[in-house]
Amino acid sequence: MKRLIHSISILLAVSCLGEEYFLLPAAGQTISAGNQEPVPSEKALTTESAPLAQSSELCFPKEIWIGARSCDQSRLWVSGEYLLWWIKNGPSPPPLAALGSIADPVPGALGQPGTSVVLGGKELDYPSFSGGRFGAGYWLDSEQRWGVEASGFFLGTRSLQQSVSSGANGSPALFRPFNDVTTGESSFFLSAPGFVSGSLTMSSTSELWGVEANAVMGLIRGDAWQIDALFGYRHLNLDESIGIATFTRDFGDFFGTGFLASPSNPGMFEKIGSTLAVVDSFHTRNQFDGGQLGFHASHDFLGGAYLDVRAQAALGSTHETIDIGGSTIQNQPGLPPAAFGTGVLAGQSNSGHFQHDQFSVVPSVGVRFGYRLRENVRAFVSYDFLYWSDVTRPGDQISRNVDFRSIPTSFAYVPGFAAAAPSSPSFQQSGFWAQGISFGLEFRY
Repeated sequence: MKRLIHSISILLAVSCLGEEYFLLPAAGQTISAGNQEPVPSEKALTTESAPLAQSSELCFPKEIWIGARSCDQSRLWVSGEYLLWWIKNGPSPPPLAALGSIADPVPGALGQPGTSVVLGGKELDYPSFSGGRFGAGYWLDSEQRWGVEASGFFLGTRSLQQSVSSGANGSPALFRPFNDVTTGESSFFLSAPGFVSGSLTMSSTSELWGVEANAVMGLIRGDAWQIDALFGYRHLNLDESIGIATFTRDFGDFFGTGFLASPSNPGMFEKIGSTLAVVDSFHTRNQFDGGQLGFHASHDFLGGAYLDVRAQAALGSTHETIDIGGSTIQNQPGLPPAAFGTGVLAGQSNSGHFQHDQFSVVPSVGVRFGYRLRENVRAFVSYDFLYWSDVTRPGDQISRNVDFRSIPTSFAYVPGFAAAAPSSPSFQQSGFWAQGISFGLEFRY
């Protein structure tokens, strides 16, 4: 009876644990009674001692990631990239300099037969930007359910400069075209053959950078792929400027005087040999702050290659600021320099610091193709596209409507006159994008 009970207990154990765990007796061999412990077979020993990563078992517990066989259990990652990006062209400033004919009724004014614009009136086409991006992240648990990440990028400041000038003898005749709110289309002399030589230079700059921080939630792990949800915070900063500078030298004898108006003596000609330097400056800054949602998906290919796709959308506010200022400096022989706090396009009526807040949307997408050089080192190339729905840019804030009575270099200048033009900036807005490729390395630990 005891042998029967003992045999039944062994059969029950085998059915539960598997036959490979026991060495069953050969035919004709008996099992002694008592509390004899089973002896594990050689197959059982081999199975127990094999490392998990080399078996067909899951790298993550099946109650967490069903079907996941990816064995990348690194928890920390850091990356660095070189960026080669492009941005949307800057809005065109108004026509700034033109060739004109002295024979026209209003020489150099827009709409005259002999007038042709030589600077301004076209979009600002910036060349490619170089920059960098750095990122880091960390899984808070070994099952990769929750993590955090942060990254930042910058594009180095890009500058554009365009200029036009006459010869030393003042040829050809150059003009600055404006729309005078009292008389209509008109102009100022920038150069006049035999009397005035002059030049105009327009310089512009653009700079973009941003940072973000996200919580990462693991959603799905598959045989060779994973999907994570992202939610966090994004900041962007776009800094741009346009500067317009003119310089004239009044060298000719125009009935015993110079040819241009004297700011120091309103309504009068300046002295022969006088110089005028006029500067108009327009600077804008856009700062976006908002929350964002997105996802990250990754797929592993045979041979160590992989593909990452990342898409995000941020909603928030853009704080827009505009700074406008101008100056006029006159140097006449035998007299101290005379300085004035306005230019031509930057007058008393529109100079100052202005700010505005605008709701904005910032979607972005990135695609990365990479290769595992070593277990914890990856090289990759990426393409990124970023869109910003509402920004203020300097070219949109320049008005060509002026009042000659408030401009020091005009013969109609009236000191202290409270002009209504140019008007204060209206915060005209437009969409902005940046896109490009990058090359980088990622390290995982």
